[in-house]
Amino acid sequence: MSTKDDIREFLIAKRASISPEQAGLPAGLSERRVPGLRREEVAMLAGVTSPLRTPCALMSAPAGAVAGYGT
Repeated sequence: MSTKDDIREFLIAKRASISPEQAGLPAGLSERRVPGLRREEVAMLAGVTSPLRTPCALMSAPAGAVAGYGT
């Protein structure tokens, strides 16, 4: 297993182990497909804003996966 896979599994496990209520967030109106916090909720609690998250997500996308970005 690579370091990237190890980090991914660690983050998934940590997000799943904390409910929105435990983090002080409302449970939400929609049903969750997976247990725990959503990525956006983790980012909000960490103080990371949407404009900063998006480029980070795009950096991990395969080359050419995002049309028009970085060209």
